Amino acid sequence: MIRLYLLIALTFLATPASAYLGPGMGAGAFGVFLGIIASLFIAIFAIVWYPLKRYLKKRKQANTEEENPGNDGDCKADQ
Repeated sequence: MIRLYLLIALTFLATPASAYLGPGMGAGAFGVFLGIIASLFIAIFAIVWYPLKRYLKKRKQANTEEENPGNDGDCKADQ
């Protein structure tokens, strides 16, 4: 409990550093922010796209089988 009081006291007694953060630091922080947002959107897109792509492929194969029943790809007439 004493450590908690000491931590709170030191937090409020801290003096400002008076450090200069230039435009490069702001641009870097903005770039990191955009990178995190972009990676989240790409992750969501991947989670949605691959199952959708698999579904569309199965649907296309089902439509092809309906158009050509009994055609399994082996054509014995050519042999």
